[in-house]
Amino acid sequence: MNEKYEIKRTQLLTLIALTTAVITTTTMIVKIPVPLYGYMNLGDAMIMLSVILLPVRGALFAAGVGSAIADIFLGYPQYALFTLFIKAFEVVIILLLKRFLTTKKYAVPFFAAGLAMALSYGIVDAVIYQSLEAGIASLTMNIPQGLISAGLATVLYPKFSKLIGHIRSLDS
Repeated sequence: MNEKYEIKRTQLLTLIALTTAVITTTTMIVKIPVPLYGYMNLGDAMIMLSVILLPVRGALFAAGVGSAIADIFLGYPQYALFTLFIKAFEVVIILLLKRFLTTKKYAVPFFAAGLAMALSYGIVDAVIYQSLEAGIASLTMNIPQGLISAGLATVLYPKFSKLIGHIRSLDS
């Protein structure tokens, strides 16, 4: 393999690792404990922005693994496997709605992903606790988290997107 390819690959792996770490630390540092149901955090906003920064597999990895690691570190290992898939699912939702990112409706993918995350955790909690009430309680806690994160991602998206475009133009 040529040297330029190896350099690009190393840079990409480093960026994926850094993004994973940012998602983990954002989830862990910006958290609000909620009795019985874990915590609210802003890691989802970073997940939503990672889709712009990374290729698909990199964003899936950073979102899922970064959030699962935060669950383990914060004492919620029972959620880590679910989180891995739920946060990767957020990335999939944004990618499925990616066409909106180039329009004035660029908030649509972020809000859809935030609501999908809330619904997914509601289902998980209903199954884990074998209680519809637990699922509804989880949903009511996670909807604000998803909406706040989507709002933050929506506000940051134009500047973040412009910055990424500028950085990529320097690389050419």
